[in-house]
Amino acid sequence: MLKFFQSLFFIFLLLLSNSLFAQQYVTVAYDSSGADFPNPERGFYPYREAPLTLSYVQGLRAQNITTIWRLYNIGAYRNGPLSATFLQQVENDLDVAREGGAKLILRYRYTVSQNGEDAPLDTILMHIDQLAPVWQANYDVINYIEAGFIGAWGEWYYSSNGLNNTNDRRTVLYAILDATPAERSVVIRTPGYKKHIYQTTVPLSPDEAFDGSNRARTGAHNDCFLASADDYGTYENIEADKTYLNLDNRYVPQGGETCNPSTFAHCTNALADMARMRWSGLNKDYHPTVLQRFTTEGCMDEIKRRLGYRFRLLDATLPDSLQPGSEFRLNFSLVNDGWASPFNPRLVEVMLRNVQDSTTYFLETE
Repeated sequence: MLKFFQSLFFIFLLLLSNSLFAQQYVTVAYDSSGADFPNPERGFYPYREAPLTLSYVQGLRAQNITTIWRLYNIGAYRNGPLSATFLQQVENDLDVAREGGAKLILRYRYTVSQNGEDAPLDTILMHIDQLAPVWQANYDVINYIEAGFIGAWGEWYYSSNGLNNTNDRRTVLYAILDATPAERSVVIRTPGYKKHIYQTTVPLSPDEAFDGSNRARTGAHNDCFLASADDYGTYENIEADKTYLNLDNRYVPQGGETCNPSTFAHCTNALADMARMRWSGLNKDYHPTVLQRFTTEGCMDEIKRRLGYRFRLLDATLPDSLQPGSEFRLNFSLVNDGWASPFNPRLVEVMLRNVQDSTTYFLETE
C-alpha cells in the first residue's frame, strides 16, 4: 500500500510540474504599414538595354526596386547563330543581378521598327536552343521571360517572315517554355494570343494552377496599358478579355508599360484595371507623361504599394515563452493587400529573432 501511495505522489508531482511549465499562449494584433517594401518579383521596374553593372543594380535596390526589365536587341544575329560573346553577356547579366539582389524580366527582339526585319522561324528556334542552358542554369534570378523574338519590339504583331499567325506563335512559345525550367513562366502580348494558342477561352482553374503545363506557365504583358479603352488592340473584346485576365492572372504574371498619354490614362482607370487584371509590375520609365499624371493625380503611392503581392499580418497566437526542446505552435492570419499573388514557387520560412541581440533562428517547415 505504501508503494501505491508513493506512486500516486510521484504522478501528482509530475502533473504539477507539467502544469507549472505549461506554455501560455498570447494573441498579438499587428498594425499595418504604408511603406513601399522591396519584396522580390513585384513593383516598378526600369528597362535596360545596356549590360548590367553591380553599381547599377545596387542603386536600384537603394530605391526599393528589385526587378529589372532586360531587353536584348539581337538583329545582328537574324541570319546566323548567337555569338559566344553575346551568350556570355546574358550570363554576366544574370550573375550581376544575383550579386546585387535583383531578378530579371528577359526579352529578345530583332527589330524595334514596324517595317524592320525579324528572323526566320528556324533561326529563332536555334537562338532559343542556344539560350536554354543559360536560362536553366540561372532561373533563380529570372522573374519571367517575355516571349519576344517575333516582329517589331518582339510583340508578335508584325513579322517580316510571316510569323504573326497562331501556329508559328505557338511554335515559338512552346520552344521557350521547353527551354525554361518548369518553375518559371513565359508571358505573351495579348489574352487573345493565349486563347488561340491553347484553343480555349476558359481561364486557368484552381486545379490547373501551377501544375507545370504550358498553359499554366503562360502569363501576360500589356505594352500599351491605358493607351485607349482597348489598350491599342490588346483586347479583341474588352469586357470578355478583361474578365479572362482577371481569372487567369490569379496564377500567372501580368506586367507591362503605358505607351500613350490618352484621355483614358488617368488614376481612376489605372487603379481599376490594375486591380482587376492583377498587375504585378510596371515599367517605371515609360510613358513619362502618364507616370507623372499618376503622381499629380495622387495614385502613385498606392500603385507602388499594391503592384504584385503585399502580405499583411493581422494577428498571431503564440507562446509567451519557450523551454528548450519544447513544442512551438503558431497560428496566424494574413491578408494580401496587393493586386496579385506570387507566381514563382517559394518555401515557407518561420524566423524567430531575439529582440535583445537580433540573433535569428529559422524553424523547419514542411
